[in-house]
Amino acid sequence: LCFELSGVYGGVDRGWFPSKVLMRMICLMSWVLFPLALAAQQPYPASVGTIAIAGASETLLEVVPIQPGDILSPEALRLSIQALFEAGAFGRINVDASESPDGTTALTFIVEEPYFLATVILSPATLLERPISNYLNLPHGERFSRTQLDAIVTAVSEQLVREGYFQADIRPTYEVNEQSRLVTVTVGVSVGSPARIRTLDFEGGEQTFSAAELENAFGEEVGDDFVVERLEAGTESIRSEFADLGFLNTVVDFVESYDGVENVVDLSVVVQPGPFTLVQVRGYDLEDATLRDLIPVFEEGSVDPDLIEEGSAGLLEYLRREGFFEASVRAELIAAPRDNAFQVNYLVDSGERYSVREVRIEGHRFFDDEFLYDAIGISRNGLFSRGVFSPDLLEDAADTIER
Repeated sequence: LCFELSGVYGGVDRGWFPSKVLMRMICLMSWVLFPLALAAQQPYPASVGTIAIAGASETLLEVVPIQPGDILSPEALRLSIQALFEAGAFGRINVDASESPDGTTALTFIVEEPYFLATVILSPATLLERPISNYLNLPHGERFSRTQLDAIVTAVSEQLVREGYFQADIRPTYEVNEQSRLVTVTVGVSVGSPARIRTLDFEGGEQTFSAAELENAFGEEVGDDFVVERLEAGTESIRSEFADLGFLNTVVDFVESYDGVENVVDLSVVVQPGPFTLVQVRGYDLEDATLRDLIPVFEEGSVDPDLIEEGSAGLLEYLRREGFFEASVRAELIAAPRDNAFQVNYLVDSGERYSVREVRIEGHRFFDDEFLYDAIGISRNGLFSRGVFSPDLLEDAADTIER
């Protein structure tokens, strides 16, 4: 009685069998063939005597539900094999039965080591711009099973849809290296033409930008191939346009409707403008371009407490590098629900401005002075600079010297 629950049969270049069919075959083996054979030949006594395991530790028998003295039945064997498979993740489990001198049946579970996934190859390899491993989180090195193969096929199918191939025919095969126990999966794909965009509509955002401006920012138009990666870049571009005007937390998404008869997609881009957000620095004059570089709420397009605090840290580091070594920064968030707006204030106490008079590195004898001074990033004042220093730079300099 042989159960191959992992779906690895032995041999080379297997074809594709749905997992449900495989499980039905196993059920037929356990529920029909085995009882019929017992009824026809009556080869073994019905009572279980000794139980052993070959190919693995005897301690695994603790998980086997069938025990000496139990009645031998297909159901008991099925549950025992299932328990061993789940405990040891074996590639194959056979059961050997023989009659003992005391009139009972001696059972030996013979297990084989599992197979492991080595690599996944997409055929044709030129179908996508990059190898399939660049798109998917493939379970390389993990135990190979029918469930794993199903998951790989599903992931490849979803990625092909993202590339516009809604009608792809996928036929996986795999080859096993019995010596290394490694499996190479080849996902053969037959695709037609990619779907194209038939219609393109914009919902929301018209009070701020015209439909033509939204389409220009989106970058895609009717007749283009449906490629999710480009569409996501388009939605991000629209979101950035709103963020540049101060409308943070703007949500931009697209909804597609696929027509399988004509192989086209009707696309709707939905824009939900976020609240207007005013960001100000008080207590220190800062150029707008510098403010946008330092405060991540602009880059992320989101009013988030963590991002606001990250902006405080960035602003403080900037001030210290400018010579304000004792500066402090405090952020405050003011909400105006009636106006659907926020205001973020960064309250700065810059303190005195210092310059770096001297930088010394003492105690070393393995490097030239200039080599270390160039590496640490701290510099003294010069003709066009008051020097560069901050507590963070000081810690980084110490780490650099240690390395």
